[in-house]
Order: sequence, then structure tokens, then C-alpha cells
Amino acid sequence: MDTVESAVEYRKSSIPFTLAERLGEGAFGEVFKATENEGKARTFAVKFIKCTGNDDLQNAMDEITALVILNHKNVVKMFDFGVRQHWQLEVEFSLLLEYCSDGRLNEKLAEQNSRSRKLGWIRSITSAVVYLHSEGIVHQDLKPDNILLTGNGVIKVADFGLARRFARRREGQTWQLYYLSQGVGALCYVAPEMLEDHHTYMVDVFSMGILFHAILEGQFKVYDGERCYGVFIQTSNQQREPIGIQMHEKGTDLKVPFQRWRRRLIERMLKYNPKQRPTAREVEDVLRSTFRRWFQLV
Repeated sequence: MDTVESAVEYRKSSIPFTLAERLGEGAFGEVFKATENEGKARTFAVKFIKCTGNDDLQNAMDEITALVILNHKNVVKMFDFGVRQHWQLEVEFSLLLEYCSDGRLNEKLAEQNSRSRKLGWIRSITSAVVYLHSEGIVHQDLKPDNILLTGNGVIKVADFGLARRFARRREGQTWQLYYLSQGVGALCYVAPEMLEDHHTYMVDVFSMGILFHAILEGQFKVYDGERCYGVFIQTSNQQREPIGIQMHEKGTDLKVPFQRWRRRLIERMLKYNPKQRPTAREVEDVLRSTFRRWFQLV
């Protein structure tokens, strides 16, 4: 990773670490594996996020500081962060995160997974979203690429609360144009109202409904050489496009084929009108009360 000698350090992580190999590049920046220099020699993932324009730096720091105190078994733990300025209009955040060694959910969906594993994923994702909402955080980018697994197979929701703050929008670009510019594969989990710049807790419920369907049904399209799992609607020109995009274009609910026993909950989660969707807590209550039936029929 490039370094800039003239960087001004606003805030230094209290946990000293040494970077190792590059793990990849996410929606907001590069990610590296790192090892703690002292103490328990823990392994971390360090995400570097560069953003242009620092007039809102304090608000961004306040938001990330709030993420550090979050603590839930199914939410990636953020241990600390650092901030430094490279150039006059470029600020870099370094987020010290829990390392998840078993990859992304998107990769696991291609495998033969047991009933208990599928239901465990669904319950864990729901529990994480309920917790985030209780802390006032809307994820806004729930998808299999942002759901990680530890070496013990524990689900961890990642990149929560970062979508809106660090999205790489061009100056003057609307949210609708931004989402559309990301390509069809990136739109598989977008709620229709997000294309109109409406971001409430209900956008996460919509994304959860698609995640449930992806886990249980395994439908996918290939975009840029990678499988994108989701709910796809056949268009008039015989193409299959993401349900959120089709709902936005038609302005109404769309019928999606489900097996009868799972239809009621997921159809409610995928309502066009966000006010008609259940809350994440209500989804959790339904799963808790009907878990035995879901487990038997997956």
C-alpha cells in the first residue's frame, strides 16, 4: 500500500499492528491481514478507506467511534481505528476489524449445505440486523459479500453503517445514478426505494428477504464471472433482472415463486411499500415461533 510522507495523523490506533498480505478490495477500500505487535498477538483485518473532502471529518469520526462500541456475536467487531490526511482533500481511515478466516457467504452458497446450516445462517443474519437496528444503525448494503464466516463457521455481518458515508460517488451524482453505475450484479439486494434516496430500516428487511431466498433457493446469475445470488424477475425481453430494480421501474409488488410454506414471511419482507414490511424484530419473532417447521421443510 502506498504511503505518503506528508500525511497528517489525526488519530492513531491504540493497538499497534503489522500489516501482512492483502486480502482484497471491498466496496470502500483495500483490506489487509495484520498481526498485533504486543499482548495476545491477535490477527486482524485492517480496512483502509480513502475519502475525498474532509469538511465532514468530525462527523465521520463520530460515526466510526460509535461502531467501535458495538458488541454482538454475529457482527464483525471493530476494535479501533486511525485517521490521517494524505492530501488537502483526501482523508484515510484505517479500521481494525475482527478477522474472519472462512471467507464470504457468497462462496458458501455454491456448496451443498445442510438444513441446519442454512437455518443457522438465517437466524444469525436476522439476529445481527435486529441488534444493529436497536443501536440505530441501518446497514444499507446487506448481501452475501458482506457476510463473513469465522474459522468456526460463525456468521459475521460486516461493513455495517458504512455504505452511505463512504460510497464512492462522483460530485453531484445522485444515489440513483450511483447505484445504477455499480452494475447489475451490485443491485441484486437493493430495495426499490433506495434508488430514490430513501434509506430507512426497511431497506435492510428487503435485503434480508432476498438473502433468505438466496440461502434457501440458490438462484443466481453470473455477472463479471462471479455468481450473484438473489431474486430475479423475467422481463419482457426474456432477461432475468433483480427484483428491486424491477419493482422500482413498475412501482408495485411483484409476484415471486416460492414454496408455499416459506412464502408468507418472505413475500412480506419483499413488499414494494416499505411500510408494509415487517421489522427485523418481527422477522426474528416469526422465525423463533416457526423454527421447527422451517427446519423440517428446508
